[in-house]
Amino acid sequence: MKEIKEYDERGNLIHFKGSDGWEYWLEFDDNNNEIHFKDNTGKEWWHEYDKNNNEIYYKDEKGNEEWSKFDKKNRLIYFKDNDEFINGYFCKYNIFGKRKEIIKKRDKK
Repeated sequence: MKEIKEYDERGNLIHFKGSDGWEYWLEFDDNNNEIHFKDNTGKEWWHEYDKNNNEIYYKDEKGNEEWSKFDKKNRLIYFKDNDEFINGYFCKYNIFGKRKEIIKKRDKK
């Protein structure tokens, strides 16, 4: 079997079928950010982005979720997932923009 690749009008790969039978589909937003992936093995995930193209939300087929927030300089300032051990953390930066501190936070359940 020959490998198949299909692209959208912006040049994003939207469909792939390998010679081994593995096949997947991709969707992109207007800024060419991947927003959806699905393959023929059952893997699937979704992404959301802010106006600066930072990924702010992720979810997969298993129910794993992640949320992120960024400052005006597009630096990660907060991350949270639905994992029971690491529920979230805040990032702080020094005056040179280098990450200096990560404060882990546990959400109360």
